[in-house]
Amino acid sequence: METRRNAAANNLRQTKNENNENLQEAKQRSHVGKPKAKSLQRNKRVPLGTLSNSFHPFQTRSKLASSHERCQKNDISALDKHSHTKMCGGTSQQTFAVYIDQENIPWPSVDMIVHTTNTDINEEEIDGNNECIEEESISDMTCNSCSDDDTFNDSSLLEYVSEIYEYLKEAEKRHRPKRNFMNGQPLINKSMRAILVDWLVEVSEEYSLVPETLFLTVNYIDRFLSSNAIIDPSKLQLVGVSCMLIASKLEEIYPPEISEFVFITNSTYTGDEVRQMENVILKSLAFDLAVPTVLSFLERYGKSVDLPHRLMEKFSHLTKYYCEVVLQDADLQWTHLPSLIAASCVALALNTLECTSWFPLLATNTGYQLGDMKLCIKDIHEILTQVEDTNLQAIKDKYSEF
Repeated sequence: METRRNAAANNLRQTKNENNENLQEAKQRSHVGKPKAKSLQRNKRVPLGTLSNSFHPFQTRSKLASSHERCQKNDISALDKHSHTKMCGGTSQQTFAVYIDQENIPWPSVDMIVHTTNTDINEEEIDGNNECIEEESISDMTCNSCSDDDTFNDSSLLEYVSEIYEYLKEAEKRHRPKRNFMNGQPLINKSMRAILVDWLVEVSEEYSLVPETLFLTVNYIDRFLSSNAIIDPSKLQLVGVSCMLIASKLEEIYPPEISEFVFITNSTYTGDEVRQMENVILKSLAFDLAVPTVLSFLERYGKSVDLPHRLMEKFSHLTKYYCEVVLQDADLQWTHLPSLIAASCVALALNTLECTSWFPLLATNTGYQLGDMKLCIKDIHEILTQVEDTNLQAIKDKYSEF
């Protein structure tokens, strides 16, 4: 017993020494100049002033590098006064202070030490499990071409893939916006919503957010606009950043702070207003946030196509481009389900690349025949033809290098 307690004490001392070393490294890194974020410059842009009380040009965090440095120095000075640990992370290489009170760390229990030191492994049992996995047949899977390199690539999950996507197709029906939801907003129109989505695409690029965050943000916005709440044009941008804040907390490892969203609106709203709107949106959505989007199906459907590497890269960019362009259209969000939109974008990309021979396999894997996708493909094609005639070019600029 005494030996185990001494061993645990030595481990804690070693951890404390490592934390002190990390602290010194964090202090040294804090003096290194922060890389500037790439500034997004636009030649033509529909002003977001139609959605808020005041409009200011889109800015980047690099313009406030000095303020970030001051914040970092304050964190370092606070750490100098106390024995704390500092961790670094985030896409903007911003430092986050994590304070640990060493005196209040409880001693590990004896049971915990005994459990963690038990490293006996039954090799015969593992070999037997591996043989079972190798002999398992996956010929009954609906999407055989996706099984080798799948989102669910764990052998223990292969048998549940069909059930998972059946559940997602049921869930998408419960989380779609109401029919003609924009008609219930007398103060805003579809053009204002499209401007907001175009601006949010720029915000997601500025903060290097994952695509899932953007798609969830638009879903939350549309579902909130489907509620009985009447949104004033001056508050629509506040709704957008609040929904993106919620989505980033769900999807991002290091979500942007509220102060970042206040800054990106050029302080049009305060941090308290963002928090208050966040609470209103969460209550309106009943905290039902883990919802399927177009991306939930796009990756699965895309893997049913096996093209040469060069064509596959073009195919991937085309499908993602089509799906993001669709976000700007309000009617398409309630007229077609996300799974159908994903399948239609894949079919349209295959047709663009003249790879229509994959249509039969696509119909098998998605559950949608070409006739089922015909109307959705037509609607998406009409939206794509209007991209050149609009000033909302954020998505086009995002994919222009491809």
